[in-house]
Amino acid sequence: MGVSALNIGLVAFVAAALLAGLAPSRRFRLGAAICAGGLGIGLLLRLGWALVVEDWSYALVVDQTRPDLAWPLRAAGLWAGPEGSLLLWTVMLALALSAVVRRTSDRVGPALLGGLTAAYGTTVAVVANPFERLSAPPSAGLGLQPVLEHEAMTWHPPILYAGMIAAASAAALGLGGATVVHRR
Repeated sequence: MGVSALNIGLVAFVAAALLAGLAPSRRFRLGAAICAGGLGIGLLLRLGWALVVEDWSYALVVDQTRPDLAWPLRAAGLWAGPEGSLLLWTVMLALALSAVVRRTSDRVGPALLGGLTAAYGTTVAVVANPFERLSAPPSAGLGLQPVLEHEAMTWHPPILYAGMIAAASAAALGLGGATVVHRR
């Protein structure tokens, strides 16, 4: 259906994450990481808004929500399916990348997380695009799987992802520190 501003935003997000991992100067890496995090948050907010206001033109909204769900469960549709869940994971990686770049002057940790974020972002853009539009939108969505219609769905996946991202950040910092110690 053509290239949308959201898809351009996704490509910019991937480019910023890649630059955050590979840029030669720490200052440039930090700027690119903050840019990637900001773009990612904007993409998440836009998709979350589409779920809350029931914008049936998005395939993800049709697949993951329906009109009779309370708005928190409609918003949780963001991470109920693979496309939105992968986007959430990738944006959380980008935010961790910002923290790692800010925390270390080493280049190994940021390169690892930047490359990982760019790889996941590319997967989101090419294979699991949450911004896919329907040419003939229906009047309502299918809704969450009944097992997911529980209040824990609103907080459990983001907390789980935060723990895994923290472990990935620690690993990246540790690997970066190990290379610094090894070079001395």
